[in-house]
Amino acid sequence: MRIRFLFPVAAAALLCASLTGCGGNKSKVIKASIKECSERYGVEFRFKKKKLFAGGADCNVYVTCKELPEKMVRIFRADNHSPLCCDFISVKYSDTLYEKTVSAVSGVNKNKYSDTSDWNIIVHEKDYNHFPPADFDKNTTFEDYVRDTPLETFVVIPQPLESDIMTGIYTDVMSALEKNGLAMDLSVYSMKDKKAADEVGHFDHVTERLEFSEVSSANAYSYSVRADGTFRIEVKSN
Repeated sequence: MRIRFLFPVAAAALLCASLTGCGGNKSKVIKASIKECSERYGVEFRFKKKKLFAGGADCNVYVTCKELPEKMVRIFRADNHSPLCCDFISVKYSDTLYEKTVSAVSGVNKNKYSDTSDWNIIVHEKDYNHFPPADFDKNTTFEDYVRDTPLETFVVIPQPLESDIMTGIYTDVMSALEKNGLAMDLSVYSMKDKKAADEVGHFDHVTERLEFSEVSSANAYSYSVRADGTFRIEVKSN
């Protein structure tokens, strides 16, 4: 009887920890965190819902504001010794970042490499959960966001290309990004076939570290990436 009784108790404890945090996300802390972020960004955030699997964090919630209709902003604080994180700036500007980047890269393909297949363009924020530097505030502009956020664009081409074409694409795309004020790292991949390219995934928004990080070299036929200011080319036979 004792063993049969302990199993449900242990399961309930694990469920409590994963679903609610068992002590985290208290109303007083949530209100204070929302107030602080509202003042930081000059908007009125309103509580929407607690994040599922909060993990015991002091504050882990989603909020909304009239400035970003139909979008949710995440506010997070692990404990009272940790910084208060908010992805408002990313939510505010990432759609523009995605559109400008895709437009710039697609323009290079259309104007100079139209004989190749469609390129899969992945715009990536290296920050965890889009949480920006703590000094982002209500005065942060799009240009500030791009300059001070670690960004990378991945161009995935679903066919094998020669190394000289790859380096040319890299140079042309980097030039287009810089011309449009989009300072970021760049990786250009030439895949062995469409199937390998499709395995990378397609995204219609700016990804973050847990969502996407890189293209697996095991799937690449050849690729060109920037390393220490130089080009690196590898050829895969698989």
